[in-house]
Amino acid sequence: MLLSPQKKLSAWIQLLRCKHWIKNLFVFIGFAYNQHWTASAQALQALLAFIAFCLISSSVYIFNDWQDQTQDRSHPIKKFRPIAAGFISSKEAFILFSLLFSCSLLISFCLSWTAVIILLVYLLMNILYSCYFKNIPYLDISCIAISFMLRILMGTIGIGIVPSQWLLLCTTFLTFFLGLSKRRAEMTLLHYSETSCFETRPVLRYYSITILDQCLTIFGMMSFASYAFYSLHHPGLPYTLPFTAFGIYHYWQQLKKPLTSDDPLWIIFNDKISLFNLLIWSGLTIYFLCFH
Repeated sequence: MLLSPQKKLSAWIQLLRCKHWIKNLFVFIGFAYNQHWTASAQALQALLAFIAFCLISSSVYIFNDWQDQTQDRSHPIKKFRPIAAGFISSKEAFILFSLLFSCSLLISFCLSWTAVIILLVYLLMNILYSCYFKNIPYLDISCIAISFMLRILMGTIGIGIVPSQWLLLCTTFLTFFLGLSKRRAEMTLLHYSETSCFETRPVLRYYSITILDQCLTIFGMMSFASYAFYSLHHPGLPYTLPFTAFGIYHYWQQLKKPLTSDDPLWIIFNDKISLFNLLIWSGLTIYFLCFH
């Protein structure tokens, strides 16, 4: 399909899913909570880890789009993705995939062998997810959660920071909460569309909204409880707990409303109340970590 240079560039940007790079901010969680703000060397390493994960995650999105292009054409939103819509050929996608993967691997070599292993595990797991695991109930959610955990590990042990056990426990519950919320959002989104959810995401036939809501309640509560215990070790952080509790609860309520995206972070950043609460929570957290 022939496109104008502007539309072709737009298709490439869409293929990279740059807006999803915000998920890679999880790389900075361990760095921030270990209070290494003044360590310029580790700050640079954390930034490089973030860039490496942005590149590898974009390469994974390219592979997923190539793998899922047939199913995507039946989806009310995903049918406009560049490969499914025919804006970018499979050959062009493969070239960009190889380039991004090579650059991310090169950056990780500059950090540590652990960082290299984390990136390779992330890539392999996502390839297996796209080919097999996405059709296995609960294993698919586990893969989503592990993807977030690998980001956190990249920003900790990947750059030589020993993560707190409480922080790892909290983020484990949180990442499973996000994985469950993605499936819940998909069911909500497709419930309000004319397309059968089983055509675009066959694994959804094994889930029910009731079960997902129950699991979200459990993991949401465990996320809050573990963060509450963790916050007791940092002066001032307990003051952020009301915003933490409200954020989890309000986000869960948003999942029940008509949606235009199944991306968990999109839901947060496109809801004014969630975004305002997140800004207050972030401001307080940074203040207490930096100045107390």
